[in-house]
Amino acid sequence: MKAAREFPRGASIRDSEVEETLKMFTGPIFKVAGLDPEKLHLYVIVDPDLNAAATTRYTILLNTGLLIKAKNAKEVVGVLAHETGHIAGGHIARREEMIRKSSKAAMASVLVGALAAVMTGNAEPVIGMAMAGSQLAQDTFLHYSRGQESSADQAAVRFMETLKWPSSGLLSFMQVLEGQELLSASMQDAYNRTHPLSQDRVSFLKHYVASVQHRNHQLPPHFEPAFQRLKVKLEAFLSSPIKILTTYSSTDESELSMLARAIAYFRNNQLEKALPLMKKLRKIVPNDPYYLDLEAQMYFEKGRLVEATQLYKQALKYKPKDALMNIAYAHALIEQNKTSTLHPAESALRIALQSESENPFIWRLLARIYGQQNKKDKMLLALAEEAFAQGNYKLAISQSARSMKALKDTQDRLRAQDIHAMATHELKEQGT
Repeated sequence: MKAAREFPRGASIRDSEVEETLKMFTGPIFKVAGLDPEKLHLYVIVDPDLNAAATTRYTILLNTGLLIKAKNAKEVVGVLAHETGHIAGGHIARREEMIRKSSKAAMASVLVGALAAVMTGNAEPVIGMAMAGSQLAQDTFLHYSRGQESSADQAAVRFMETLKWPSSGLLSFMQVLEGQELLSASMQDAYNRTHPLSQDRVSFLKHYVASVQHRNHQLPPHFEPAFQRLKVKLEAFLSSPIKILTTYSSTDESELSMLARAIAYFRNNQLEKALPLMKKLRKIVPNDPYYLDLEAQMYFEKGRLVEATQLYKQALKYKPKDALMNIAYAHALIEQNKTSTLHPAESALRIALQSESENPFIWRLLARIYGQQNKKDKMLLALAEEAFAQGNYKLAISQSARSMKALKDTQDRLRAQDIHAMATHELKEQGT
């Protein structure tokens, strides 16, 4: 997770621990819903509004506001079960059809804007394009989705019952929203506006939870501490360092307090105070890959590349397939500008590509490696991959054409031809 600058609203946060924790919560729900957890895409969006959404391609979006404001793991798991209910019920496809019927152009621009923000970290497309949306389309969409909201609630409790997990978290989350019903729309959390709440929904959840209380369902015991770490981590990275250092006393030697203060000191350019706290944390939880990853990030962003590389390498002993850790490790190796570091850096990036083949930063780093190795043909192909992943189809066509002239490897040449053909098709679809 980046820390040196403020996160713009609408940016997508990438962090191994945050993503792994949320997948740990959602994976079992996907399984009982008959969905493939391997296809799950989770995005954490920087936005203080309490909101979440399900989209196509098994994708769930969660605002940082929801994760920070949630009281416990039960509430977050309940929301994830609800959003899974939308996916399993095919609601997204039907909602998109309704959107097309009511205002195709206006609402499509909102979707394009949202995807642009997720991929680029730029909130302006969402804000600008959403404001251009048709009010008629929005009203029709909200009216149409009320029945789907109830259906998703019912699916959520079925999933939770199958897992023998409590549904009380979804109820308590809904009760918070219920308390906002009398507020003006501008004062309500976004979840109220995008997920229409009704008394019937709350009554259903109250009745259900009351009827199954005697079963004493519980979440797995490691869920709550994992969630509290996630929550503190997000708070520490997104709030001002002064606020964090005021909230978490220097006399508090608990794990979460030290974690929050270490991040705050780091963001406040006080590495000499952050590192001792990280070392204490690693004594409390030995061999924790996420603490190793965080400490490595601190060294990396302060230009101490050797120490960062050593810590990333240590973290990867426990999470060898973690894409983000492999990318960070490779980046630290490349920045050392040594020929000896290029091969292990490429190996790490190849591992990351197994799960993140559309991540443009991986291709950018590979292009740097090939450039330093004077492999111009492979460098051009990597730049073509980067451009295609970014949606810059004109540049992808140009770079792939250049690489085809230089490439000797048949498989690489075929890949360059594929990129050229796909980028050409995408431009035609856009009418440009």
